[in-house]
Amino acid sequence: MVIVKSEITSKAAAAKLGTYMKSVIVWQALATLLLLTLLIVLAPSLSLAQNYAVKPTAPAATKSRNATDAQWSCATSDQAVRTIRLCTPKILDPKTTDKRRVRYLIKRARAWVVEEELWAAVNDYGQVAEIDPTNETAFFERAKLYDRLAEFALARDDYSHLIATNPENASAYCNRGYSKLQLNE
Repeated sequence: MVIVKSEITSKAAAAKLGTYMKSVIVWQALATLLLLTLLIVLAPSLSLAQNYAVKPTAPAATKSRNATDAQWSCATSDQAVRTIRLCTPKILDPKTTDKRRVRYLIKRARAWVVEEELWAAVNDYGQVAEIDPTNETAFFERAKLYDRLAEFALARDDYSHLIATNPENASAYCNRGYSKLQLNE
């Protein structure tokens, strides 16, 4: 059998290419493994999007679960309407303390969202922000609603307020980035 020099060169090139491809695959696997590890480590502070790159998540808050919490849930439209009906008189009652008024406003705002009355929810979260300017939930939820309503400048401002209040809120940074992206900033 006669081996031509060009065959040797092409076989050597093929062998080198095969070795190169194997190393590329190994490096890609390592990079993927590194990214998955980072995702697992950062998962508590970040989550994947429903409509865009970062899904806004509410800041951690302590909740006291008691028997009355069940009556305030609004997973369905009927429950949302009931929540709105129950919260409104308590919000308007001058005897209601600010702490309770904030609780009722947040519950009613969540019910408004279920009913797709986003501007009513924005209004309720705005009232919470006026009563308690340190309430992260109000600013975060209102900013998410502004994003849904394509009011990106207002969303950016609320996320910036959250970052000033709590610089460790990774979701606020990510979501503010989304709002800025929409504003071409």
